[in-house]
Amino acid sequence: MEEGLLERKEERSARGFYGDVTAEARKLGYLAGPMVGVTLSQYLVQVTSSMMVGHLGELALSSSAIATSLSGVTGFSLLVSPLPSLLHLLFCFPIRFSSS
Repeated sequence: MEEGLLERKEERSARGFYGDVTAEARKLGYLAGPMVGVTLSQYLVQVTSSMMVGHLGELALSSSAIATSLSGVTGFSLLVSPLPSLLHLLFCFPIRFSSS
């Protein structure tokens, strides 16, 4: 049976404050744990790539670092920019020209 989100007062008062905090931290950990794992994995992929390119030489490492940072900033700015909303307006509400 699934656990409800709201608890009875008797159950809450029996655990005490620290019991409530640990129960809430455990629930939060179940939600945040996979997100933390994915973020660390993505970071480790970039670190591993930089380490492998570092064996090729100093010039290759510096150019790889610049390319990685540039692509990260550009990709993030495209996700956050108003471009998706503009595309939504263009494709959902197309401009109709009347023929005269």
